[in-house]
Amino acid sequence: MTAMPRARVAAVLFAAAAAAAIGGPGALVAQDERSARADRLSSSQSPYLRRAASGKIAWFQWGTEPFELARAVDRPILVSVGASWCHFCREMDERTFGDDGVAAIVGQSFVAVKVDRDERPDVDRALQDAVNVLSGEGGWPLTLVLTPDGRPFFGGNFFPPGDENGRPGLRGVLERVLAVHGDDRNALLGGADELSARLSVWNETLARRGPLSKALLDGIAAEILRQHDDVHGGFGKDEGPKYPLMAPVELAIALGFERNDPKLLAVATGTLEKMAASALRDALAGGFHRSTADRAGRLPRFEKTLPDNAAILRAAVHAFGATGGGERFRDTAAGIVADLEETLCDRERGGFFASVAASAPGEAAGAYTTWTRAEIDAVLVPASEDARLFAAIHGIAQRTPGAPDERFALARAATTSEVAKRFGLSEEHVAAAEKRAAEKLRAKRRERNAPPVDRTIYLGWNGLAALAFLEAAPVLLRDDLAAFALASIDRCLREGRGEGGSLLHAIPAEGGAKTPGFLDDHLLLSLALLAAHEATGDPARLLEARRLADVAIARFLDPETGAFFDTDGSGLPGPLPRHAAFGDSPHPGGTSLAALLLSKLAAATGDDSYAARARKALESFAGSVPLYGHSAGTYGLALLETISPAPHVVVVGDPLSKETDALRRAALATYRPGRLVTIHAPDAKPPRPPAEEGRPVAYVCLGERCAPPASDPEALRLTLAEFGRDPKKPAR
Repeated sequence: MTAMPRARVAAVLFAAAAAAAIGGPGALVAQDERSARADRLSSSQSPYLRRAASGKIAWFQWGTEPFELARAVDRPILVSVGASWCHFCREMDERTFGDDGVAAIVGQSFVAVKVDRDERPDVDRALQDAVNVLSGEGGWPLTLVLTPDGRPFFGGNFFPPGDENGRPGLRGVLERVLAVHGDDRNALLGGADELSARLSVWNETLARRGPLSKALLDGIAAEILRQHDDVHGGFGKDEGPKYPLMAPVELAIALGFERNDPKLLAVATGTLEKMAASALRDALAGGFHRSTADRAGRLPRFEKTLPDNAAILRAAVHAFGATGGGERFRDTAAGIVADLEETLCDRERGGFFASVAASAPGEAAGAYTTWTRAEIDAVLVPASEDARLFAAIHGIAQRTPGAPDERFALARAATTSEVAKRFGLSEEHVAAAEKRAAEKLRAKRRERNAPPVDRTIYLGWNGLAALAFLEAAPVLLRDDLAAFALASIDRCLREGRGEGGSLLHAIPAEGGAKTPGFLDDHLLLSLALLAAHEATGDPARLLEARRLADVAIARFLDPETGAFFDTDGSGLPGPLPRHAAFGDSPHPGGTSLAALLLSKLAAATGDDSYAARARKALESFAGSVPLYGHSAGTYGLALLETISPAPHVVVVGDPLSKETDALRRAALATYRPGRLVTIHAPDAKPPRPPAEEGRPVAYVCLGERCAPPASDPEALRLTLAEFGRDPKKPAR
């Protein structure tokens, strides 16, 4: 979990705008009627945009049409960015944009544009940058006003309809914006120019070239240790909110394992353990919410998203391997898989859905997930042993007569071992009692109104989830997870193709719009294809991974700097800049992710041009790495694979034999950062001799050095875990 800037309300105008007198909107052209309004959003797959179609404001989707209209009628553009899973976005839609006064001002004086940040991450990133420079804030809902030619000059987050508890109301804010737009246009345009200049300086500051070195990697590791929250886990020690940022956890696992560094391993394992015990985790379903409002993890924000859970699943699987089999991490991984299978997996066709909202329509956030003590007592007989043990594990206090019975999210207050010792019982007995109680509560919870699911299949997020399932399969001993991952990859490739071999951002609904894929879509699906190649030995999957990487290079590479843009820019009308970044926020930075993929492809194909591009990409931001601290986690993972050869396991044998498959499975189930597994037939080139008995053998190589061949799966596991590592024994 990582601390992010506090999402305070920001009503930031440049000085000239803030000092302007309140003025009327003037007589402007009215918006289209409700039927035309609905038509504008009908092609969107986004439930967030479709929901907005029935509101009081005539929203446009992001595109050329609203910008052309704004220039034609000389109106400012109001942009609202949110997502279907975002509870406060829905609250702002209902309370603020549903207010008659706000709707009248917007309808008479603005061109209104609605953006789903999941559907258009390129637009969201560009606008988040603008608001961050304006106010030092970000997040959702995001509210901006742009000049008619598309330059931001005002930005903030959540606004109530009128002034409320010290927060400025949107009615008054928009009236002041209109006054400046009408009476002091030069000041407004000057403010927009100043913001553009500040954004340019900011981007230059964050894009400084530099050399690659072990010292650079050591600096990231030191920042991870320094910024770690030793009390509650995660990173950052502000009061909140906290997000489950997994890249620094992954880097701490990787470096802790390779260097046998107990401090780094403790940062990673401690964070995962505290996350799993906190209310960030849905204690009954097993998956994780998107964030908590507090540092201690007691107050979750109840939405769940696919990329968050996929990233946590991968980290739990890697922690299991790095610690020599900590069952707590396998349990965490199994819980995430179970929740994803129930809520976000298309079991019939393959593919992973995008997210689960915080609550059902019309209900408070967390109404589905939280409990009162009276509700728990109604399900679990209070005097029963199961109820007593469950209450002890989750810290559920007895009801106080006359005190309010407030709702709360379940979190673990004690371990199974601690409760067993307290009651003089075996751990197995306590675990069974907890399981029975949880099953009863979960059955009761299913009677509630379930939060809606966004069933959009985003290709990048599916790549990440498929990668997580492929890595989890050998650890959880579930071949069906790998099969589902392969089916999901195949569906994305079959139904998500764009022009010229590129990808779409999402599998389009019948008759729906086709949004071209972004950098992340190509990179993450390529990484999933590499993992699929390791799992199956199918050379066609490696070829497809390479094709997608080549498309990413052709469409998104900045040939001058070596960095990668998140978009080709075709969907950014107006002067909004393309985004090239390496920092995690919270998902992996695009340039860092590209370097990681290219390093892996260089090892898998022997094509040194990929390695050269990876180095150049990392060099493009190397001078800015110290500014990012733990948010350079993905960069650190890519740097580790670029400057240090990762283990390459070559299994030589008949790809269809059981003995070859046993060696492959042993390699896939063994953790080693950056590990690559390939299968070669005995007559493949370069030739590698089989064992004397003619049995399949496996070679573990680091660069030009190889360990003696192993023909036994357990011997291979031990060789892969230890060959080339620091000779000190790890602290486990």
